[in-house]
Amino acid sequence: MKVPHFAFRSVVLLFAITHLSAVEPNVSTTAGAKIGDSVAFVDVIQEVVIKPSGTIFLNFGKEFPNEVLTVIVMDDTRPRFPEVEKWSGKKVRVAGELSEHAGHRRIILRERDQISLAE
Repeated sequence: MKVPHFAFRSVVLLFAITHLSAVEPNVSTTAGAKIGDSVAFVDVIQEVVIKPSGTIFLNFGKEFPNEVLTVIVMDDTRPRFPEVEKWSGKKVRVAGELSEHAGHRRIILRERDQISLAE
């Protein structure tokens, strides 16, 4: 039986769309978004820095000061993220509003569901 040419193209196109939709953006593709945009990505935490104030900085892409993006857990919300300081080198999913401070792109976490282990 001969399969019509258009049927083959439809199957290939459907496979390509399905495959592309399963790919999650990483921090490099997300960091190019505009300030104020809601973004989501999956990537590996390169560095965890805990300041004396209790604020936690999760750097992605590279270590500070060359990081691509920093995810911040403020001291007052830290109890919502009890194990995040142990996640250095782990792949995580992050969602939040992109902001900028002193030329560095960042997302400030406010709710627990904004970050989770992706492994």
